[in-house]
Amino acid sequence: MVVGKMYLKKSIETYLKDLSAKKPAPGGGSAAGLTAAMGASLACMVLQFSAKTSRTAALLEKVRFLRKKFAGLTDNDIVVYQKVFLAYNLPKSTEVQKARRRERIQISLKSALSICEELCGLCYEGMMITKRLLRVGNEKLISDTAISLLLFEAAYQSSLYNVKINLRGIKDISLKKKVRRNITALSKKVSTLKMEVLERVDEAL
Repeated sequence: MVVGKMYLKKSIETYLKDLSAKKPAPGGGSAAGLTAAMGASLACMVLQFSAKTSRTAALLEKVRFLRKKFAGLTDNDIVVYQKVFLAYNLPKSTEVQKARRRERIQISLKSALSICEELCGLCYEGMMITKRLLRVGNEKLISDTAISLLLFEAAYQSSLYNVKINLRGIKDISLKKKVRRNITALSKKVSTLKMEVLERVDEAL
C-alpha cells in the first residue's frame, strides 16, 4: 500500500484501475468525492454556456470553488482512510499496544468522519446551485443541470453511508448523537430539494 498516493494529476484510467484493485484505498469515500467533482464540473459547463450576468458569474465562482474542494476531498479521503487501515493493523499483543491501537483507531475514525460530513454538506450546497441554475442557466442544457443535481445527490448518499459506518466504530456517544441529529436534518433537506428540482426539470421537458 502506498500511503498518500494522490490521483488529481493522474489519468482517469489509473484511478479506476486502483479503485477496482484489491487495495484499501481508493474506495467509496474517494469515489463519492470524485462523483461530486463531476457534478460541479457539469454545473460549470452549464454556466459557461449561459448568459453572462452578475448572478451567473457569482454562481460560476462558487461552483468552481466547490469543484476544487471536491477534488481535494477525493484525495484527502484516501489519505485519511489509509490511516484508519493502519490503525486497525497496529500490534495488539500487550495491554500498552492495545491501548495505543484503540486510541489511534478513534482518532483516525473521527478524521474520516469529518471528511464525510464535509462532503455531505458541500453536496447540499452543490444541489442548491442546480436549483438556481433552473432560473439563470441555459434552458437548452436543463438535462445537464438535472444530471449535475443527481451526481451531487449520489455523492451525498454515498458519503452518508460512510458517515454511518464511521460512527459505528466511534465510542464518543455525544459526538455520535450530534452527528446523527445533524445528518438526519440535512438528509430531509436533500430529499426535498431533489424532488423540487427534478419536478421543475420534468415540467420543462
